[in-house]
Amino acid sequence: MNIKRLSAVTTLCIFTLLAFAFTVAFAASTNDIAFPVKELGNCQNKQACKIYCDAAEHLSACIQFAERHGLITKQEAERSKKFQRLERGPGGCTSEAACENYCNNIEHIDMCIRFAEQHQLLPTATLEEAKKIRGVITRGGQFPGNCKNKNECEEYCTDVAHIAECIQFAERHGFIPKNELDEAHKVLSALEKG
Repeated sequence: MNIKRLSAVTTLCIFTLLAFAFTVAFAASTNDIAFPVKELGNCQNKQACKIYCDAAEHLSACIQFAERHGLITKQEAERSKKFQRLERGPGGCTSEAACENYCNNIEHIDMCIRFAEQHQLLPTATLEEAKKIRGVITRGGQFPGNCKNKNECEEYCTDVAHIAECIQFAERHGFIPKNELDEAHKVLSALEKG
């Protein structure tokens, strides 16, 4: 388990689980896609296609394209279609970026979880992880380094000096599956020994 993977394990569910429900296209490899992509407004590269797909009026075309090219699973496509029918997400967001930005803020976690539950936008396991995050917040707990969103937590937990703290946090709050915990402790021990 490398440092990047270990960091990802410790921050796996922090703040981004809810935003996952709103992800539409380009979730998988795009190596076999030739640019420009005619079906997506002739976007010239992955970033341009993402911008195109962030616009609500293009959501249907993007879902179809992503599903046809195996970029999202059938379940992800169905969740995206559900979201499309709703037109607005928590806080009135209308795009993946806006919803991710809104739900990445810990002050909005209750609203985002309620929205995801009410509209069945998250798989059960993902929803349970989001509830664990809410539980930490509700109990007044602090995230490693007092990080407030996914990017802050990933940056903090990627630093070798903070890995022990991040693993302890993840273990204490049930964010690391038991089968990965032993490996995380081995990596930590190896790092401590230099």
